Order: sequence, then C-alpha cells, then structure tokens
Amino acid sequence: MTDFVKGEPLVADRLNEIPEATLAAITPGAGLIKEQHGTLTTIRSTARSTAAGLQVDEVAQLPRVPSRGARIVYWYGDDENQRLRGGDGDYQLWVAYAGQTQWAPLQFATARSGIPFGIEDEDEETENES
Repeated sequence: MTDFVKGEPLVADRLNEIPEATLAAITPGAGLIKEQHGTLTTIRSTARSTAAGLQVDEVAQLPRVPSRGARIVYWYGDDENQRLRGGDGDYQLWVAYAGQTQWAPLQFATARSGIPFGIEDEDEETENES
C-alpha cells in the first residue's frame, strides 16, 4: 500500500487497503508466531502451556464445583436472557477449582454466597436427619 497523499480522493479500494497493510506491518515478538490464512491473520504463542481456548458456560444456577480442574461460568439473573429465565445470579463471571467448596466471583463484588444450587438443601436434610 502506498501512503495517502494530501488531497487524494478517498475511494473504497484505497480505504480497503488499510486493514491489510496494518496486519502486514505487525511483527510478532518473542514467543509469538504470525500466520496468514487467506485474509485472516492469526498471532499465537509458541509456549506449550498456552490453553487452546477458554470455555465460559452460561448458567441460571451455579452447578457443583468441578471434581477436576477449574471452571468459569457466567451466572445469569432472572431478567437478562429468555433462554435462562428464572436464574438467580448476579450477571458476573464466577470461578471454581477442584477441591474448593464453593464458587467465587472473579470481580469479588457480589451479594451472592457462591454455594452451588441444591447444596443448601442437602445440608439442611443432613441436619434434619440428626
């Protein structure tokens, strides 16, 4: 792409060159690889510990804490999403790791307890059996 000249008319063909020229000018730093796939440019890490992706599930109630690894969920409330009508969350990301007893908000600004759905009922049943 050649530089724009003062007074040059801005036409679609010239403007469409800008994203391609910008991506072509990117030089990845140490530990990164830049790959071209047609019109798609991908910059990725060469580190072996890089995760393949991050899955965030949408939930109406907090599920059980995972027995292995970690899990992140977006906890809906009652009025945000028709598909999850009846949620009791606070519209935030929550995380839980294996070995923990409850979920924790990622931003730590909530009025919710983080205890998975149904656990309170089980604890009350155990107390009532005693």
